[in-house]
Amino acid sequence: MTPNILRDAFGYLTMFVCRDNFLPIRQSQKGSRLKQKKDYCSKNMEYLILLSGFLFGVILVFDRWVFKKKRERRRNYYQNEYIKSDDWKRKRYVVLKRDNWYCVYCGAPATQVHHKKYARRTIGREPIEWLVSGCKSCHESLQIKVAKHYS
Repeated sequence: MTPNILRDAFGYLTMFVCRDNFLPIRQSQKGSRLKQKKDYCSKNMEYLILLSGFLFGVILVFDRWVFKKKRERRRNYYQNEYIKSDDWKRKRYVVLKRDNWYCVYCGAPATQVHHKKYARRTIGREPIEWLVSGCKSCHESLQIKVAKHYS
């Protein structure tokens, strides 16, 4: 969330609460009308603060919801499509061959490939250096550590 969004939202709230400030003023009414506008806005400033706090909360909740949905979509794509693709199978073979088909953690025969990092926005374009060979037990223990870290 950028400060511009909050500034614009606060501006719209100010316009809503102090809407008389944005009405045109005739020259003859200028002095008394300005005083009335200032009084109106100062009386309603607490409403403005409450509304801006509420709006800020709504924006934070919405941003978090959007982030979770995008992460879920990436995870589903990765688990359901990318892992089954020919590109992944080719990359997996290259990593296993590089590590001589042995687990880099315990030295047992490797059957799986572990991501040290995930390419968040570019799934499938992770460099080979981010991947390591591992046996099933080491890979599962690493996955549990990662799951605990992100939960």
